[in-house]
Amino acid sequence: MARPSSPLRLPPGLRLDGALVVRGDARVACAVKGSLRVEGRLEIAPGAVVDGEVASHSLHIEPGATVRARLAIGKVPSPAKVAPLRRFLPAAFFPPALK
Repeated sequence: MARPSSPLRLPPGLRLDGALVVRGDARVACAVKGSLRVEGRLEIAPGAVVDGEVASHSLHIEPGATVRARLAIGKVPSPAKVAPLRRFLPAAFFPPALK
């Protein structure tokens, strides 16, 4: 599946609680609590509050953003590629954002 040409935009005033998976890029300008997994570039805008776990290929945090999260930055494997490895590796090997 091809990545979208424009990033997913989460505007100010929005509040997300739970888990969000984005196949392309994303720009967050709202409050997010939980798990945020972005397979492309993640931008966190001024005024955004991210609290939880973040996994992203690349990350840009702008001044004025608040991030209280466990971070996993780099090549983010898809959940389908991570699952087979669980048979061979201990659970402690995987960051919580990928469990």
